[in-house]
Amino acid sequence: TRMEGGDEPPADHDYWLRRQDRASGETAFTLEGTEGSRYAFFPGCQLGAANPDYVEKTYALLRERFQAGLLQACCGAPSYWGGDRARLNRNTDYLRSQWHALGEPILLCACASCEKMLAAVLPEAKTQSLYELLKDEKPVGNWADWGPVSVFDPCSLKPAATVSQTVRHLTAACGASVTDYSSDGQCCGNGGHMRLADPALYQEIVTNRISDSEAPYVVYCVNCREVFRSRGKDCRHILEGLLNMDAGETPHLDEKERNSMKVKVRLLDKYKKESFLPPQKEWDGIRLSISAEVRATMEEKMISDADVRECIWQAEKNGDGFWNPEDSTVLACLVRNALTYWVCYQQTADDSFLVQNAYCHRMHFRENE
Repeated sequence: TRMEGGDEPPADHDYWLRRQDRASGETAFTLEGTEGSRYAFFPGCQLGAANPDYVEKTYALLRERFQAGLLQACCGAPSYWGGDRARLNRNTDYLRSQWHALGEPILLCACASCEKMLAAVLPEAKTQSLYELLKDEKPVGNWADWGPVSVFDPCSLKPAATVSQTVRHLTAACGASVTDYSSDGQCCGNGGHMRLADPALYQEIVTNRISDSEAPYVVYCVNCREVFRSRGKDCRHILEGLLNMDAGETPHLDEKERNSMKVKVRLLDKYKKESFLPPQKEWDGIRLSISAEVRATMEEKMISDADVRECIWQAEKNGDGFWNPEDSTVLACLVRNALTYWVCYQQTADDSFLVQNAYCHRMHFRENE
């Protein structure tokens, strides 16, 4: 691959690769189904990050109706898209071991990309779309007053997949009028990590997809929902209709990380009666104040609060950084393998830190080199 040959810039994929490691590490867990269960829910790493209720309410339904277990982890798509074969193999080994430990159940996928990825890396495991299993479920939500809606099919969906019609059936069962719009396998913009690799292309694709239909979108990929909602498109996930929930606005990066951990903490407590304490890092206690403008910049560059906290903690601990006496700001950097992060901040009277700016670049510099 280009990555293995040194031709693919690792910075284009670094955020998602690190997030994959966390999704199949710190926030990963399994739950056994009841005796004789044939299924295990595979939510993927983004569903619970978008809103914990997606996973919690769906799993409660699956456990009640089908005695299902659960395998919470990442399918490995980030390392596949990033060309990181070694990381993909490690992730697959983890998935295989957990699938075996659960008794080799049918994996119920909430995401078409997960289903496609699992078929490629774990072909011995049978998969099924969550929505196909729930096609006869009576939706709790009522979308009768929403007006005409268009169903946007994810680009990773197999051609002629029956789940496409199933989701339209479920949408109609929620009371919505479904248009004849088809996305024809086009990408919402999320695929391949193009958001960082080619921001202009990403914005062009998102703009085109939003304008394809004047009607609001119903999606069954939470990444599609995030992309469209972030640009103001009225959009709901089909699970919101099935479960009668409002997933709200798209969370920022730090909220996503907290949401993923909430899923683990809550479900382990509910079904295993097991108290899980999230691991604490030395910089977790740093309190940040971030304006909407700076937050938007961080989101665009995929800079998380955790990156900023670690940068400030390191600067304060080691006395590193550039002090500006004119405005009492400190400019500090955090060097990672692929990127260097820079944070300009002020310490406030209450010992929190006001973030004035945050950015990153691909250059590295180190002392004594």
